[in-house]
Amino acid sequence: MKRLGQTPVFGIENRQEGIFLSKVDFTPSCEEYEQLDIDGEVMGLALYKQKVEFSLTGETPEGTTIGFGMGTSIALANECPATVWLDGTAPEHTTQVVKASPYSRSRDAAQECTVNGVIYPMQATATGA
Repeated sequence: MKRLGQTPVFGIENRQEGIFLSKVDFTPSCEEYEQLDIDGEVMGLALYKQKVEFSLTGETPEGTTIGFGMGTSIALANECPATVWLDGTAPEHTTQVVKASPYSRSRDAAQECTVNGVIYPMQATATGA
């Protein structure tokens, strides 16, 4: 048998702390401004305020307390691919913020957690005395 082309990327690359990761999704988005000409036709487009929403889903080990509270900044072991950013390269600094972390249990499955958040192209800064 002869194989043509390249082998695709398969599986999750790194362990995520506190969760046995079964799925990770990255969804890029940005705002846009259409520049119109005198006839109202689009002649230019500005893309700005880029961000990437992420969702991690997996089972949580026994005795684990879910520590992914809303507004928490977390470090992702599975980084967002650079190709989803506007110019195809990741920003120099990013901040990952948790927006929600739904948690579920059922009779015939392990307890499951989903962590939803946003990756912003900025460096987190701390203020204080």
